[in-house]
Amino acid sequence: MVPYETMSYPVACVIAISSQCTSPIETLRELYRNTGQGVNRVPLWAGTEFLRYYVLVHDEDHGDITKSTALFDQMKRHFGLHCHLLRLRSIECTENEEDAIKLPRCQWLSPEEDLYNIRQEEGGINDFNHFLFDTDVAVIKTFIREMITQSIVPFMEGRVTTWNEQVASRRRGISGRFMSLSKRWTGLGSSKGNKAYSSNPSGSSNSNYDAAEGFYAPDSPEAIMHRLADYAFMIRDWTLASNVYEILRADFGDDKIWNYHAAANEMNALSLLLTMQNSTTKSWAEAIDQLLDDASYSYITRCADNQAAERCLVLAIELYRSRGGYLLGEAAKWVERLLELSILSPIGNGLLVERLAVCYASQNGLGKLHWGSRDRKAALSDLLATQVWSLLKKPTDTGTHFHHASESYSVLKEGSPEAPFLEMEELRKQLQKDSGGDMAASPTPTSVARKDDFQATAEDLDTLTKLGNLNGKLARFHESEGVTLMERLNDPLDQAGDGPV
Repeated sequence: MVPYETMSYPVACVIAISSQCTSPIETLRELYRNTGQGVNRVPLWAGTEFLRYYVLVHDEDHGDITKSTALFDQMKRHFGLHCHLLRLRSIECTENEEDAIKLPRCQWLSPEEDLYNIRQEEGGINDFNHFLFDTDVAVIKTFIREMITQSIVPFMEGRVTTWNEQVASRRRGISGRFMSLSKRWTGLGSSKGNKAYSSNPSGSSNSNYDAAEGFYAPDSPEAIMHRLADYAFMIRDWTLASNVYEILRADFGDDKIWNYHAAANEMNALSLLLTMQNSTTKSWAEAIDQLLDDASYSYITRCADNQAAERCLVLAIELYRSRGGYLLGEAAKWVERLLELSILSPIGNGLLVERLAVCYASQNGLGKLHWGSRDRKAALSDLLATQVWSLLKKPTDTGTHFHHASESYSVLKEGSPEAPFLEMEELRKQLQKDSGGDMAASPTPTSVARKDDFQATAEDLDTLTKLGNLNGKLARFHESEGVTLMERLNDPLDQAGDGPV
């Protein structure tokens, strides 16, 4: 969790006690205080304005439900309606039980945690054989559903309404614009008055950014509006979120706080991508391109945060691709842009080249001749993927993409007795020779189907040699023509489509 990404700030906190607790109300109050102070509190920049949800866990096997119900009523009188009585069994559930359900593995793991689990399994240590009674599964699902629908979502909607009326609405009118100019030139718009911060990156004394701490105070207008935009994004009011992000990116740019500025550009672009439709004009895509450019430039050049830039562009690529139509071309364009940045790991390069092939292959042409398709570029991207996975010693992936490319280049042109793209035959044979037995171990062409979704197995990245230029041997193959592969992907024929393969 970092200060400039308020999307990761806590929205709610579950405070739970057992029904066997000797002093339940005092314990709940102490736990409440610990959420705002002490060593277990959230970071200062996150503030304390989040929902507290109180849970009383009742032991179905050894507890007294009458006493638990009475205690639960007492909890609601002291702490309000954001309470839940969770009735669970305390005896251990084994796989031999008739109503046993295997506990699913957590899907919300960091890469480090996921890699650790894989290594544990490879070492013969399996910590995932845990079971629950089906009754416990049912009550846990009910608990989650009620907490979200009856407490968390209404809480977020209430905060959005309040912050929008009290803070954001003042910035949209004439008075709000005047205050923005006052803040920029005279300092009258700052909530900190004329207090100077000598370490402020902008060199201005009228910013609400605390350079000594490295964040905006939780009660500052910028911090409140940032949470407003993120809450609106999470409850799917993407239009409101985009409007607020647009205000914030201007404020953060004026203050020259580039990590906040990059995050606002990123979220503004994602909000626009979620609201746009296939019929949206290209001017909309151009506005999104500018936001993505600003975000990636700030992340890489000003913040030295390559991982954030990768996340930003990959999310944009997937949102473009999910819209289909001409936006598939936008997705392919940003895949190429991300490859050109050279900030990915070897496996990341391989996955991204795979995605480039998927973007091109998804562009269906018109008529029997498939005019407007991108089959040539999809095949060329498959050859790139073949080379990448061959260098990484991944025979299955190497063979899959080799056969995709082979199938595409072996299709006969209508009315032509010879196969097109004969110059690719030499290249494919060279790749097959260089890969050794990789191609032989892969499935036959007729059994290979292009997958729109893929998963990469975890690798020890430190054992991989650094992958060089993606063009590699493929680029040298076209040296006689003076054209690199990435230039071929952007050739003028792209304007009118590839036509038939």
